[in-house]
Amino acid sequence: MLIGQRIVLKGNKVNISGNNYRRLKIERMFTVNFLFAIRQERDRSDKIHGNFASIHEAIAVIREEYLELETECFRRDFSPNRIEEEAIQLAAMCWKIISLAEHYDLASRIVQKERDTENETSGKK
Repeated sequence: MLIGQRIVLKGNKVNISGNNYRRLKIERMFTVNFLFAIRQERDRSDKIHGNFASIHEAIAVIREEYLELETECFRRDFSPNRIEEEAIQLAAMCWKIISLAEHYDLASRIVQKERDTENETSGKK
């Protein structure tokens, strides 16, 4: 477990502090590699497809990625490598929708602030 441990990611370097370093070394390396793989997949997707046009497109893509992962998991001759690839793709799309949701939240705050300013200048509440 990584609880109680401090991990600092800087580029491709990882600094880890805390006890039980040897015991957790493999798990941490796997976790960090997995996070880098997700980031690379997200960047690859951005280059090929760009950002999602809407939250609805985002959820449709996430559903498609989930169904691909589910299909691979239920195959009789499933491939652990293929499952990992599909899981990374799904995680990358989830990362993209989080970014999109943050963008919408920021945009709605700006619009609300403009409305509040407009109401204050016109004397309305």
